[in-house]
Amino acid sequence: MNRVLLCLPVLAALHGCNTQPPISAREEVYAPRQVQLVDEDLRRNTRFEQPRVTRDAAGLLFVTVPLRATIDETLHVQYRATFLDENGEPLAGSPTTWFNKTLNPRVFDTVTINSTSPRAADFVIDFRYGR
Repeated sequence: MNRVLLCLPVLAALHGCNTQPPISAREEVYAPRQVQLVDEDLRRNTRFEQPRVTRDAAGLLFVTVPLRATIDETLHVQYRATFLDENGEPLAGSPTTWFNKTLNPRVFDTVTINSTSPRAADFVIDFRYGR
């Protein structure tokens, strides 16, 4: 028992001498994909390139997405855009309504959509099969 009592001050002193700096937490920045597909089958039947983003003189954001059908059939797809402000919050009027697009077999094509506010800082475009 005496040994235990003698060890307590030593353990307390060792605990107070910890000079190791605190360990920083691992951080991960979440960035949503700018082009999202609703269906895995649509993913297999299409190919998308990186969106091209420009601004006009009024500051509106224009997004052009190059794409094509990779199968020997005509594809009918729909797309809509959600424009986001600098904080990642959807702007008024987002998401847009669904727009129709017909993709001819293996032919390169584009869809272009623009914001209605110069506050748009980012975007997400959803694609699905036409309805």
